[in-house]
Amino acid sequence: MSELILCSGKIAAQPFYIEGAELNIYTMEELCYYIRHNLYNLEQDLMSEDFILFLEHELGETALAAELRQVRKREDAAYPFFMTILLSSRYLDREELQECDVTLKGLRNKSVFQCRKIRADHYLKREMYARAITEYRFLLQSEERRKEPETEIGNVWHNLGCAYAGLFLFAEAEECFFTAASKNQSEYTVQLLELCRAYRRASLSFSGDKKDPAYLQLIHDAKEYLRQQDMDGFYQTLLTRINDYKKEYRKNSQVM
Repeated sequence: MSELILCSGKIAAQPFYIEGAELNIYTMEELCYYIRHNLYNLEQDLMSEDFILFLEHELGETALAAELRQVRKREDAAYPFFMTILLSSRYLDREELQECDVTLKGLRNKSVFQCRKIRADHYLKREMYARAITEYRFLLQSEERRKEPETEIGNVWHNLGCAYAGLFLFAEAEECFFTAASKNQSEYTVQLLELCRAYRRASLSFSGDKKDPAYLQLIHDAKEYLRQQDMDGFYQTLLTRINDYKKEYRKNSQVM
């Protein structure tokens, strides 16, 4: 966390580790801060018995822990579970609590598929490509996908392609963009497919020389797409890391 948080409650001797965020939580204030800023990406392990035991034994929140155990028994437990935590602390003001309430209520109307896609998109935006790929693959193999429109499935394939491209796995990315374009009928996806193919062709003769025509053409194409779409993540990664392409490709491809 980059923001200073004033803590008035107990500080845990053993923190609770949120794996998806790669974050240790030591206090109720830190927990509420995390929930407040990650409403679309709350991890399921925050509703586990281990987490409740952390609140009970490390933070001394025995009454809250008992209440959360009851809340967990409800069919639609996520919304009341996290709101119970936020309401138990004085960290957020009334306006912030109302915003959280509206957002969490809105998520109740989203399918499991949609909520998990939000999580995968979050990983992609943070350039946590391996985690994003795992989430997108899960979605594409899940039974819930059958209930989603073909366009939405195409968008998942599109984002999976962006995650592969972030790891410089352009052959895999090209396949994803090709599948995505057939489902979402998006010109944007087609442009990424063409850019990916251009990069693969250029990389075959890539020499690292900035005067190389293939290199210059690649940079020109990437900048043009940036100007048109203003997409961060994939494009910015492409531009800033292109000179380290071979080294990064070898290192990151091992993730797969």
